[in-house]
Amino acid sequence: MDAAAHAYTSRGVNLALQLMNAPGWAIHSKYKNVDKNAWRYPREEVHQRAYISALLQRYGEHTQFVQIFNEPDQTRFWSGQPEEFVSQFQYSRDEIQKYAGEKSLPIVNGGYSLFEKEKTAYFAEQLKGQLDMVAYHCHGDLNALIEDFSFVKKLHEKSGYENPRFVNTEMGFDGWRLDQELRKGQFVPQKTLYCWATGHAGALLFGSRMTLGPNRRSQDFGFLDHYFCPRYVYGSVAAMVSELAGASFDSVLLEEDNRFVYQFTREDKRIVAAFTLDQTAEIKIACDATAAIQIDAMGNREKIETPGTVHMKLSNYPVYLEWTNAGAAAVVTLQ
Repeated sequence: MDAAAHAYTSRGVNLALQLMNAPGWAIHSKYKNVDKNAWRYPREEVHQRAYISALLQRYGEHTQFVQIFNEPDQTRFWSGQPEEFVSQFQYSRDEIQKYAGEKSLPIVNGGYSLFEKEKTAYFAEQLKGQLDMVAYHCHGDLNALIEDFSFVKKLHEKSGYENPRFVNTEMGFDGWRLDQELRKGQFVPQKTLYCWATGHAGALLFGSRMTLGPNRRSQDFGFLDHYFCPRYVYGSVAAMVSELAGASFDSVLLEEDNRFVYQFTREDKRIVAAFTLDQTAEIKIACDATAAIQIDAMGNREKIETPGTVHMKLSNYPVYLEWTNAGAAAVVTLQ
């Protein structure tokens, strides 16, 4: 674990520290006779507090935020009573705050799965006022993400949250078949751009785990295959990161007819990211820029001779348009 954490932190990458349960010997006495999947049940407070304190002492320095448990709104992860999770959450939060002191260390719920929505609603109500961000998961396509985010947002508004910030802490796409692998390369950057455009505090791509060997099915979220060869998603995410690193979201230019066009800024650059959920589409986009470069889904760059008005051919893979010295907002016209 130390080596894995150091591989990231030594390169300037902070951790999303997820607090699961202490080892099985720390299980709550109420569940001491559980002999299967004991990791899903509550822990004795004294042992869980000690476990959390030790983790924070070891990894807290490089932690971006702390997430307490995982998907408590489904029995496959939390098999205790919902009120027992609330209790464990509250003393876990207390232990995190003791460690943080005056430092800012955001606290997040274990991402909601939305599998048992009555539990999601219960936790939304019970954890009000105790979260710095609200976390949820979505492993489907963009339409699934739009639906799930709408549900989570409305649920927390109904529960009385004021301007909550959301973070998608699992958004990978299962791609163990070749056709799924192709779609993963499209869905992951689509979903990332949508989260950015809708004001999410962040999104965890869930792309460095569960890479399966030959002849295994389901739950393969890796950006590299089992031979460590890059997949389509490696290229499409690398292109997105390379183009938008250091950029700030500016505005939604278009979200209709299955076309999504977002505008970002970085220094003297105005950057447009665009894709369609249909097989193909075209848009015409205009700006008063002095120069323009179009970037394809894998990051290949091509100078555009007429930077003022550009015809963009869209597919399910996001593509990018980079303008220099663009002062006016772009205008999108459907073709």
